[in-house]
Amino acid sequence: MKTPVFSDDMLLNRMLLLAALAIVMMGIHLAASILSIILLSLFLAIVLEPVVALLCRTRLLRSLIVVLLGGVLFMLLVYVLLRMVAALPELNQMSLQMRSLLTRQLTVGMAPLQELGLTLSPEAAMSLIDHGQFLGLITRVLSHVSSFFHRHWWCF
Repeated sequence: MKTPVFSDDMLLNRMLLLAALAIVMMGIHLAASILSIILLSLFLAIVLEPVVALLCRTRLLRSLIVVLLGGVLFMLLVYVLLRMVAALPELNQMSLQMRSLLTRQLTVGMAPLQELGLTLSPEAAMSLIDHGQFLGLITRVLSHVSSFFHRHWWCF
């Protein structure tokens, strides 16, 4: 069996290719926040182009139509965020009620484990789950949305 022969030039070319790939990947990683905004803008431009083209037939300026659509989308986003914030107390109450519902469901799910000789009560399994983590997750997501708007206010 022949072993492949690598010359120094081939090895150098492959090392340069790997270095270039590493630099490109590092650049993409560093520009991820900007790229996500650019991709979102591109997506909105492609999706809303038929609406803009339809509204251009009303003899309004294209820039005015784009600004109006941006304002409508922004108001829709604010409305959804306000509805989510208003629902937080209800979500907290539901998370407390879910503990008892999950305990009942875990009773059924623990039966096969008990047949195998593993003893874990539903109450012990529920003690491993923190019901406040769900509410904390929603709060963290909403705070990130707020900080996103604070950092990128110029986009809107």
